[in-house]
Amino acid sequence: MKSLYVADIRQWPGDRPVTEGLFAVAGIEIRIAATGAPFLSLTLMDRTGTIAGLIFDCGSILTEYKIGDAVLIWGNFNRRFSNINLQQVATYTGSLDRDDFLVRCSKDMDEMWVELLQIIASIKTSYLKDLLLDIFLDKDIEGKFKTWPAAQEVHHPYIGGLLEHTLAVARVCEQSGQLYEIDRDLLVAGALIHDIGKLQELDCELIITYTDIGVLLGHSLLGCFFARDRILSAKDFPEQLGQGLLHIIASHHGKSEWGAIVESMTLEAFLVSIADDTDAKANRYQTLIDQQRPLEQSVGARDYFLGTRVYAPKVVEEE
Repeated sequence: MKSLYVADIRQWPGDRPVTEGLFAVAGIEIRIAATGAPFLSLTLMDRTGTIAGLIFDCGSILTEYKIGDAVLIWGNFNRRFSNINLQQVATYTGSLDRDDFLVRCSKDMDEMWVELLQIIASIKTSYLKDLLLDIFLDKDIEGKFKTWPAAQEVHHPYIGGLLEHTLAVARVCEQSGQLYEIDRDLLVAGALIHDIGKLQELDCELIITYTDIGVLLGHSLLGCFFARDRILSAKDFPEQLGQGLLHIIASHHGKSEWGAIVESMTLEAFLVSIADDTDAKANRYQTLIDQQRPLEQSVGARDYFLGTRVYAPKVVEEE
């Protein structure tokens, strides 16, 4: 059972030995010391953060570990450089609890799943409703979708993040659907499956990683392939409706420079892309605000995803 976390180590006031620390390997890098000798830098991770573990006498173990492995470590924490000089590393083969290594969504996933099914039930277009039920009542898809992250690090990078993000996008689209003359059912259906390709793009065991096919094709194209297969297997699915749904998936990143396969050419696709971008950035803002407040840091460093610094106003308690 894991008892020592990265956050615990980072709070130590001085140098201190680390004994049988259990972590996941999130990164491996061979570096060259000032002496010209190679050394190994392991990025060690759990649900509270990451820390570097350095092996200077690496010898023949340069390729002994791979990303995603669970390892037991022994070494010494260096307070000055906030890293661990590793003396011994052993692959851990015992039972593991994924919650020790990945952050879990703060919302109840079963309740969110019920809400998703309620949104599907509100769709009146039978072709779209049947298609969505065929997808989300698939036990394999349900099991993954309820617990999958939405991204590796930028937004909703935690267990249940994909479901939380999908519901938020669908809610925004439900509201915008009341403001404009559009196909409300197509809009909401597109919102619910706009990121379905992430089930193939990402892998989620002890750490969040990209699959080979995810790197090569990306989740938008994978989502189009997935949805097209389901549409073709549905009986008499209207061609124009299917094209509209696929266009939402293909264009949900809005612009080509943001990763869209094509840019939004329908109002439904445009609204899904706006809702997707809004929720992703709002989640990123909230994450950075939550990180800054305990540090009493009002303005953080510039964030590459948001393209700005984030201001976290102090919480003023009412007297």
